[in-house]
Amino acid sequence: MALILDSLEIHNFRGLKELCIDRLGRVNLLTGKNNVGKSSVLEALRLYARPGDASELFDLLAERHEFAQEASYRSSPDASASYPFENLFFGRHPLPSDGWGSGITVGPSDQPEKVLEVTWHPGERLRERSDTGMAEPPPQVSVSPNEPFLFFQLGSLFARVTAADLIPPRRYRQLTRLAVAEEASLIPMVYRGARTDSREKLAMLWDRVALTPLEDDAYAALRIIAPEVERLVMKPLVIGSASRVPFVKLKGQDQSIALRSMGDGIDRLFGIALGMVNAKNGFLLIDEVENGLHYSIQLQLWRLLFSVARRLNIQVFATTHSSDCIRSFDVAARESQEDGVVIRLAQKNDRILVAEFDENELGIAVEGQIEVR
Repeated sequence: MALILDSLEIHNFRGLKELCIDRLGRVNLLTGKNNVGKSSVLEALRLYARPGDASELFDLLAERHEFAQEASYRSSPDASASYPFENLFFGRHPLPSDGWGSGITVGPSDQPEKVLEVTWHPGERLRERSDTGMAEPPPQVSVSPNEPFLFFQLGSLFARVTAADLIPPRRYRQLTRLAVAEEASLIPMVYRGARTDSREKLAMLWDRVALTPLEDDAYAALRIIAPEVERLVMKPLVIGSASRVPFVKLKGQDQSIALRSMGDGIDRLFGIALGMVNAKNGFLLIDEVENGLHYSIQLQLWRLLFSVARRLNIQVFATTHSSDCIRSFDVAARESQEDGVVIRLAQKNDRILVAEFDENELGIAVEGQIEVR
């Protein structure tokens, strides 16, 4: 099956002024030093898969504590405040807009019709502050002269997101589509952060696959650490609570036990497993994939990811700092029929240098002890 992306270019996003990855595989592992942009690549892919989704955009900003002024927006979206959207642009300063062709771009190198463009359009108050002009919007977009917004365009999809759209309950509505676009044109995507997921998110992902064949893949992941796991159910944290947490039934035991009581590793693995089985025909994005996982089980996890990614047509993007993680990835990639690519990012001044290693090149690098972290 064809990959969603066989190459990737990102411009003017976060710390990435220009990033060009010429070759992607079914499973991709991003490596490099801290603050080189690995997590930013995952964030750019989140925007690409969910253009104009206010809930996803809020999560992306909130995870970096960039939406600290939510209270001021809640009381008055037009109140004087620093707008968090500016943080998405390279240098935390949107380029002066002289039209609808400048801003953040994310997409494949050779298919301009599949490139997402995100532009920042300040209102009158911000225009006075930044002394930049503002082009006329396209006819599909209705704007208030005093309300700044982000404008998303990907093929036939147009969407406008204001700061007010990020306030609940508005951010939980369906995508704001200002031109008709089919839901099928969007890319399924699940993001697994470096930290523990919320109970609500885990419960939602489990409910989507419970009592389906995909449930078996989630069990296969759990049994990498705990072969004695028989069944799993989401139970209320306390009687009558809407918040639910995973409990498991183990072989030879009558009572179920809380999954988290078995350790951080199996809890992390459960989150990855749920992401994997919910990302069919789309992206699975995992930040710091090795977090909480002992090196001895990482090869089994990579083997499972390669196998499920092929069967469910998933394109995986993960980040790591760990040489053990890279070595286990190397073994699994060489065993798999699908392409595995390690992408090493390095910074030189404002430029991000990219080195790509497929399974054959990675094997040579690992055996020769060439630094790929």
